[in-house]
Amino acid sequence: MRFRFVRSAALAAAVFAVPTARAQQIVDVSARTNDPANAVVVTLPPGLWRALPIDPSGGGAFNGWHAWNGVNTGCGSAPGTCSQGWMWSYSIQCPGMPEVKVQTVLPGAGVAKYATAAEAFATAHEHWFPIEVPTLVSFWIGDSVHGDNLGGVSVRLVTATPMRPAFTALPATISVSAGGQQVLDVDGGPLRGGHLYLVLGSTSGTAPGFAAQHWHLPLNAPDPYLGLTLQSPNSPFLVNTLGVLDAQGLGRARIALPPNQPVEIAGLRLWHAVVTLAPFGISGISGATQLDFVR
Repeated sequence: MRFRFVRSAALAAAVFAVPTARAQQIVDVSARTNDPANAVVVTLPPGLWRALPIDPSGGGAFNGWHAWNGVNTGCGSAPGTCSQGWMWSYSIQCPGMPEVKVQTVLPGAGVAKYATAAEAFATAHEHWFPIEVPTLVSFWIGDSVHGDNLGGVSVRLVTATPMRPAFTALPATISVSAGGQQVLDVDGGPLRGGHLYLVLGSTSGTAPGFAAQHWHLPLNAPDPYLGLTLQSPNSPFLVNTLGVLDAQGLGRARIALPPNQPVEIAGLRLWHAVVTLAPFGISGISGATQLDFVR
């Protein structure tokens, strides 16, 4: 079942009247007709969704798009470095979240452009996004002029579990005089096996947090501790806070505080959340945990 809806209030109402979406849907995005004003819009129920690239052999209508009416220029020996050529890229947006461009970018060359659509499709990657409530999700191809475009992209939308990595922290307190450790356990599920994980933190709370791709990170920024956890993981204080989940999607980090710390830091509260990362981008963000320093 393919969806080609123009974004408008009337059609949005019609979409929400459709029965609950199936666990799999195919979305075909035309480079000629589906510009931002005429996006392909689908309604998705809650869950973790994966947009998997497909070509005609997998049931899609397209395997790449061309912005110059099929005329290639500047194609050298290195794949993806044409000045004009075939691309596999699109934009996706959920209400209240920023637009995310799903594309391959080469250093010094920008968006990768290939001699053939098949070469472009070979570099396509999936995109993950969470849906909390039934939501309209828009797909389009951005270009300044669409009339001379060829082709498009196709993705299969499939659900996956769990939506977010489980993240637990024990104990809830560490004594600044005795020192100690808080153990942070990550369980992303087997689907996230082999993904990177990064524990981030904040001293300024969890709300409102901020958007990261289509995910919500429940840590406030700007925050000096957030910068420390981002820039200096795997330090003596931040033990194994950057690592790789095992085949079952499990990982463990620790917050380690040496004994005999200044009594002034008693009462300090830290919040942490874990971000999981795949080659295509963010694959999950957990809820926040809490750590209190006590005397």
